[in-house]
Amino acid sequence: MILNLPINEYHKRGEVSSSLLKALLVSPAHLQLVLDKGFKPTKATVLGDAIHAWILQPVRFHEMYEVVTEVYQRKTGDHEVGDAKTDEDGDPLTMLKHRTDSRYDIKGEEYKKFVAMINTYNESIEAKALVLSAEFIEASFFHEDMRVRPDFITKDGWIVDIKTVGGQADKPSSPDNFGRDFFDRGYDLQMYMYYQLVKREMPDIKGFKFLCLDAKIPSGVQIYTFVDGESKWFELGGYRFHKAIEAYKEYKETIYHPVYKVTEHNDLNLSYQAESLLAEYRNE
Repeated sequence: MILNLPINEYHKRGEVSSSLLKALLVSPAHLQLVLDKGFKPTKATVLGDAIHAWILQPVRFHEMYEVVTEVYQRKTGDHEVGDAKTDEDGDPLTMLKHRTDSRYDIKGEEYKKFVAMINTYNESIEAKALVLSAEFIEASFFHEDMRVRPDFITKDGWIVDIKTVGGQADKPSSPDNFGRDFFDRGYDLQMYMYYQLVKREMPDIKGFKFLCLDAKIPSGVQIYTFVDGESKWFELGGYRFHKAIEAYKEYKETIYHPVYKVTEHNDLNLSYQAESLLAEYRNE
């Protein structure tokens, strides 16, 4: 079943989503916390939602945000009334001010990341062409007790998810860095689940694409394409998805939801660094 629902109505639904399954892969206690408290907004998630809205839903973006620059209200030194205030880098103190909830304001370094990502997107012929090929934007798919909401589906049959990729690396969307992020954040499970549910309604769907924007200054763009039956990530995602579904069934049948299943251990595996150092000592 396909429905066009506002995002808040989608989140109110009771079916399990990939985000809930990914929380469950951490532990049943993490899933319980999300169900009890919801996903709290972070700088990363607020920035990511703003980028999604700017690219895919400009009307929603402008309903949410206004661009505000701090200005001098009175003559101060060399500054006249109305002059823009600047930060330590000499840049205007500009922010995206949320119209109804200050928790979603984007300012300081986060605003500069926003501008960097928008600029690099506008300069990418490939990224803009992919978005321009969108036919279904934020459509909600439901099957049995599961739900997915792809960012968009192209006219030629690709499911596309936009990722704002941060972290410590200077180029977080590069293959080496994004590969680690891909596993840690369960994007393989998400991809597999989205593909399976969408395919029930659109049998000719081709596969999955991730449009990645570095949440960095400067920012960069990468596009990754995955095809079921050809990608090891699809295979791994399938295994992890089915494992998570089984864990979810077990979760619903139990009352106590621990962080760890095993609490006592006879030994501890060496870390990579410890293993390497031990090998050096043994060879001396």
